[in-house]
Amino acid sequence: MKTRVFFELVFSFQMLQIASLLCVGPFVQGTQSDNGERLIGLVVDKNLAICNTMFQHKISHLITWHLNDGVTKAQIEYLLVKTTFKSSLLDSCSYLGAKQAPSPVLITPDNH
Repeated sequence: MKTRVFFELVFSFQMLQIASLLCVGPFVQGTQSDNGERLIGLVVDKNLAICNTMFQHKISHLITWHLNDGVTKAQIEYLLVKTTFKSSLLDSCSYLGAKQAPSPVLITPDNH
């Protein structure tokens, strides 16, 4: 019984990893936190895609948060769309606001 449950758990984990690869692009910045894992679970469950991880830009256009120390920065805000609309996207880019914390971020999609 324990062996079966273990293999089902491993299989589910592998399927989640495969599904997350379809929903998250290759241009993610930083390391994934617990909240990131929850976001991936939501994205996979609701058949969404994370737009601003799918297009290559310079780091300053991927980062959506920075600390006033000038060093600490992260990509913590995301633009989500249904995967059925993913092929309509041409680009997605982040624009930092004022260099003060908290700084507003504008994430813009470009679609056709």
